[in-house]
Amino acid sequence: MVDALFGDACGEAIGPLASGPMLSDGNDAVTDRSAAPGGAGAQARSAAGPAVNGAAGGAANDTGGADDGYDADNDDEVTTVKKGFKYDWSAYRAAFGDMPVHRAVTAMFAEYASLYSRIAGQVTMSFPPPMTVEEGADIGAQATRFFNNFVTPLLGKMNSTKVHRLLAHVCQCIKYHGNLKNGNTGPNEAMHKADKAYYLRTNKNPKTFTFQLVRHAQGARAALAKLEAKDKERARARSGAENGGARGRRRRARAASGSNKMSYHLKRVPVGEIAQRPGLARLAAVLGVHPEEKVHALSRLAIEGVFDCGGTAKQLLRSAEDFRGASWYDSVLYQPVANSDQRCVGEVRAVIRSGAGDLAVIMEMAPADTDEGCPLAKRGCQRLRWLKWDGEADCAVRAVPIERVVRVVHVVPDFADLASRRGFGVVPAARDGPLSDRLAMRYWLNTFYPWDV
Repeated sequence: MVDALFGDACGEAIGPLASGPMLSDGNDAVTDRSAAPGGAGAQARSAAGPAVNGAAGGAANDTGGADDGYDADNDDEVTTVKKGFKYDWSAYRAAFGDMPVHRAVTAMFAEYASLYSRIAGQVTMSFPPPMTVEEGADIGAQATRFFNNFVTPLLGKMNSTKVHRLLAHVCQCIKYHGNLKNGNTGPNEAMHKADKAYYLRTNKNPKTFTFQLVRHAQGARAALAKLEAKDKERARARSGAENGGARGRRRRARAASGSNKMSYHLKRVPVGEIAQRPGLARLAAVLGVHPEEKVHALSRLAIEGVFDCGGTAKQLLRSAEDFRGASWYDSVLYQPVANSDQRCVGEVRAVIRSGAGDLAVIMEMAPADTDEGCPLAKRGCQRLRWLKWDGEADCAVRAVPIERVVRVVHVVPDFADLASRRGFGVVPAARDGPLSDRLAMRYWLNTFYPWDV
């Protein structure tokens, strides 16, 4: 975690920052966007922990206490609960005490996010490091506690083969594969897309088409690799011949400025046009240029994200006014001052390419107060708000060299705060909404993904 502070450059101090995409729906609840290793349901006996109730073993929770139960038969307004259903409030209170239900649900999803992050890890195109059997046993024990202490008291007894596999077969999977992620067939199945085109070149005979398809696909890959190698060889030769000329000098200048990509394919647009994006009315003043001056505006840019452990990974930073019918502005962790340990959070509203290097135009955010009883706050999630300097007419905007962008992070609205102010069903304040609505909004920054693996 980053134990850094917003200094004067950012306005206020911030505590530990998150490191990855947030698994939160903002309603004091954390939800996983990826396919889960199991559903909220069945309980099975875990090799790494005590038995949980369900068909696979373990004593079921006492569902008696009709006086404490919720009787759907006596409530005409409950139309989605089966007749005769009684909620086991005794089990709920034993697990959560007087905690409100919405916070108990939040605590359950927060624990689930923590468990899933240990299972998923952070891997890209390489195999993750092997897990030990002890680590697998600890994951199994955490999974058992998750269902005993969170799922069953909230949702009751349910059955699911996926949950059974999660609770009873974690260690077995690690022994077979070395790591839970290594049993994923997704990478192999992703190659089917590239090979489907070659099926048309086969005779469709079930006994022979597999060999024909593989022969075509592998042959095409070999030919493309040979052509790519030839292209690289010609490019190196051409580069060597031009190093002393004007083109070589321009290439070296781009490398020195940190902008190695050509911008000839980008349309030059006036700064005043970019300033029409939400919150960028003062863009010309921030950049110190005339609104009619034209610059290259990028909708996306590949960056090298740097994580707290010192590791790096390629990330795609998007700042698109129109991406499939909607805007897409990524949030980032960045250095407000060069060579500083300070870290700030903001949303990139534009990426501008110039001769001096690429610039990220960032709408700044600052820490916000939070209820210490909130499960997300207890898990270390940072609550944020838009930053506004005194005397300014809108939220604070800063232009930061792209090399000071540390990494892309994930920020989501705090829907619980929004519902308490405006009621349920109200959408978050739009980026171009009234300033008062935007300043009243609160957000959450992720802490649930272990980017340090």
